[in-house]
Amino acid sequence: MIVLSQQQATATSALEELARHQHATPVSAIEDLRADVWDSDGELDEFLVDWRAARSSSPS
Repeated sequence: MIVLSQQQATATSALEELARHQHATPVSAIEDLRADVWDSDGELDEFLVDWRAARSSSPS
């Protein structure tokens, strides 16, 4: 049995309502999440270098 706080139940209800409103469906295969965002492997590599640099320089 899962017990939710009132706040969790309200958030869950709101999320479920939003999903219904947007006609969202569950992901049936991980491949459905694939997106071609980068034009080349070089662009992805450049992004990852920048992202790692930003992560290592930010205070924890």
